[in-house]
Parts: sequence; C-alpha cells; structure tokens
Amino acid sequence: MPCRCPEHLDGRWSSFPPIARKYDSHEIVHFTLHSAAAERPAAVQTHSRASLTGILSARAGYQRYLCVLMLLGIGLRLVMLDRFRFHQDEALYSYWALRFLHDDPQFLEQWIDKPPLFIWLLAYWFQVFGASEASARLLNIGISILTIPIVATIAKRAWSPAAGLVAATVFALNPFAISYSPTAFTDPVLVLAGVCSLFAAQSSRPFLLELALPRR
Repeated sequence: MPCRCPEHLDGRWSSFPPIARKYDSHEIVHFTLHSAAAERPAAVQTHSRASLTGILSARAGYQRYLCVLMLLGIGLRLVMLDRFRFHQDEALYSYWALRFLHDDPQFLEQWIDKPPLFIWLLAYWFQVFGASEASARLLNIGISILTIPIVATIAKRAWSPAAGLVAATVFALNPFAISYSPTAFTDPVLVLAGVCSLFAAQSSRPFLLELALPRR
C-alpha cells in the first residue's frame, strides 16, 4: 500500500521545520507519541512530589501525621513495657521516690547522686497511680512521647513542616529511644530537658533556656 504523501495534508505539512520534511508522517506521529510518553513519568513524579509536600505542609495534614506518629510511638513503647527485668537502678530510683513521699521529703537523710527532677516526678506519679514496676516505667513512656512534638516543632521552625515530621519520625522510631522509654531510668528526662533547651534557645528566651538546661 503506497505511503500517503505529506503534501496531501491540506498544506499543514508546510508548518513543520524543513528538517522534519525528510521524514514520513508515520515516523513523525511515532516520534511525537514517544516524546509524550517519555515526558509523562517526569511530570507525574513532579506532581506527586509537589502534592506530598503540600499535604505535609498543610496544617491539618501536619497535625494528623503527628498524631498518628505519636500513637505509633505509644504502641511501640508499650510493647516493650515488660520485655526486660526491673533493673537495680530502676529499683533504687523507685525507692528514693518512695522515701521522698513518706520519710525524707528534703533528702536530708538519704543522699541521691542523680538530678532530683526525675525522682520528684516519679514520687508524685506513684502518689497518683500507685507504686509498681509498670507504673514506674509508664512515666518515662509519657515523657518520651511528649518529646516527639517538641522535636517536630524545632525542626519545623529551623527548616520546614516536612523536615519537622521527618525529625519526629526519626526520634519516634529510634531504637534507643524506644528501648529506654519503658524504663525507670533518668535518660528520657535528660533527653526531654535537652530538647526543651533547644526549643528555648530557638525561641530567644534565655530564662527558659536556663531552666531547661540539664544539670548533673
């Protein structure tokens, strides 16, 4: 079957550049479709990336993602609640907290070699929820979960909402943060104090920075 001559296209062939007239009309159609197919994935990828950034930057999407992340962090930490035996240091801190409540509220008889903030928090926690191994560990789970939105806020102020969510995700899913949360150690409080000091410094509030700086 003879090929259709390009000159039979009602004069539209003259609108093509001179170099294009060397090719058959079928080759031009194939070349056009191939170019469109090659450009489509790049356009879709750019649109998807822009849409994802827009969703994360939107206030509702940001808050929704952060809430889901905190719920996931709670679940991962509660699973580890009774995974390890009660350490001797955990028992010692719990003993100091009970001594503070009942016998020595000013620590005049029992000298403690740790920052007293966690001991005070643990003592009042025992007063409300009762003294037990699980209760002692639940306090640090709450402290670790509270650290997640503060980390997100710091990164959001420094860079962008998407960066804040990435930083919060890294902390929430960090194996060390998960492992130390369901304990009665002082480490989660130390991390929270350090994060709060960064937040105070970022907010240009030296008084809050002085309060938040951890002390030995």
